[in-house]
Amino acid sequence: MDRTFVYVGTYSSEGEIYIYRLSSDSGRLECTGKIKNLANPSFLAVDLKQQNLYAANEILDFAGERAGAVSAFSINEESGQISLLNSKSSKGAGPCHVSLDRTCRYIFTANYAGGSICVLSRNNDGSLEDAVDFIQHEGSSVNPDRQEGPHPHSVVIDPSNKYVFVPDLGLILSSYGCCWWSF
Repeated sequence: MDRTFVYVGTYSSEGEIYIYRLSSDSGRLECTGKIKNLANPSFLAVDLKQQNLYAANEILDFAGERAGAVSAFSINEESGQISLLNSKSSKGAGPCHVSLDRTCRYIFTANYAGGSICVLSRNNDGSLEDAVDFIQHEGSSVNPDRQEGPHPHSVVIDPSNKYVFVPDLGLILSSYGCCWWSF
């Protein structure tokens, strides 16, 4: 039996993550379930052991603060179904990307609308702790219609696990374009 699962985040009104089983023989996807009532789970990342899934909840308000959230899920190895573990603030509005470092100890989030990046620590069971680091980008760029302020749109960790790269639509040249973060 194929145990390759594909997870699809959405911006749907019901806030769903769809779960598909991929057939390695035919390449066909079979929908095997979905989780509903999540807040815009737009971008997803799975840890290296494929035990946990993380979703950037691309929202502007979470728990009474102007911030989005990151949600952690456990993955059932047999069925691919996911169960919510917890959600934590991304400390900035509109998180659009989430990634894990190579040790899977930290989850990085790019807050597009908030112009910031956030680092959350991960527990052994895959659940999240509160933010351990937060960097607010500042500045603008040459196109005032699109670049009136910072808009980081991803957080990429290099293969050596020593450097973190943060492309930012709203900044010209800045030290924020390539951040060093100690693991």
